[in-house]
Amino acid sequence: VARWTMPETGTVNFMRMALLAHDEWQKNIAADTSGGSQLAKVIRNKPASLKNQCWDAAGVVRDHPFDLDDPGMCNTLFPVHRDPRIAAGGPRSGDILKCQLKPVQASDYKVAFTAGEWTRLQAIFPAGVCDWSRRGVGQKELKDSWLAFPEPGKSVRLVKDDHSDGD
Repeated sequence: VARWTMPETGTVNFMRMALLAHDEWQKNIAADTSGGSQLAKVIRNKPASLKNQCWDAAGVVRDHPFDLDDPGMCNTLFPVHRDPRIAAGGPRSGDILKCQLKPVQASDYKVAFTAGEWTRLQAIFPAGVCDWSRRGVGQKELKDSWLAFPEPGKSVRLVKDDHSDGD
């Protein structure tokens, strides 16, 4: 299998890099005869060149472990901006469309409210506030994440248990 490497500096053609990486990954998976689930093969055959990185304006590549709270170069150059849901404790995945509610409780907040502020907060949220520790309203477990599409309009599950790693 032909290998490619990420460019170190200069002009970066991200679309080409993504296509080459995808092609290498797919070829690695297709050549893998060691057994295990499709999920295990996907994980096992990820090209070593694919890692969390960013490029600065001069095209210099910077490695940066995936940690949104690390103030490293990539997070400095490309910060994850919080939205109101994330600021309120919601998941960064953004997969909860409508949250389950819980009663407003002073112990959930790191600030002390005056009596007037507390009364106002309860009036603003009479039905409660989002309980981000629970699934969203009507949210279901992820299903059929490992699919093949052998022909238009037809999908086939590649593994019986999406949570199996094949080991």
